[in-house]
Amino acid sequence: MLAALFLTGLFALTQSREWYFFTTGKEQFVSYDPSQSVGFYEGKVIPVPPVSIAYNVEQEKDTVVLGDADVANKKIEVDLTNQRVYAFENGNKVYDFLISSGKYGRTPTGEFTIERRVPVQSMIGGNKALGTYYNLPGVRYVQYFGNTSIPWWKGFSFHSTYWHNNFGHPMSHGCINMTLADSEALWNWTGQTGVKVVIYGTTPAS
Repeated sequence: MLAALFLTGLFALTQSREWYFFTTGKEQFVSYDPSQSVGFYEGKVIPVPPVSIAYNVEQEKDTVVLGDADVANKKIEVDLTNQRVYAFENGNKVYDFLISSGKYGRTPTGEFTIERRVPVQSMIGGNKALGTYYNLPGVRYVQYFGNTSIPWWKGFSFHSTYWHNNFGHPMSHGCINMTLADSEALWNWTGQTGVKVVIYGTTPAS
């Protein structure tokens, strides 16, 4: 009995947010510090563009009402094969964005929901020994998605990108990299949590 309880507790721990951060070295919720003028990516020092958004890392206090027509009529598709994001409203395509999906980490496929929106934050992760370490302040228009198998706190999101301009090719650690203008347009169009996300296709090798 004690052994069974121990194993159950150990399994629960390994499925927790705290265990995930401990084993991956990722930290998804780092408050943006305006005094940070540079970031680090692939061993390079990257200037951080000025951020004028007057928010911190806390989630917006938006609420989704069950059956909300605005949410129900919207859907985001991520086409990994063609490195594009499509936004649909009432069945009509309203946006078509060029993106960069996972290179150093796989972008998951399946059906998800936008579950947390953060206007601006820092993102830190990767591994210094492997040369994949990144520390990027001032990432804007972050929209985390998740489902029952892949919780939103595992860090997969749509967000702005200033450290590369190689859109149309996989470049991320699993997130959906977008230009600042495109990420802002998607953020404003989404409007709140609860919007459905469908990810499909195969990420190209380069």
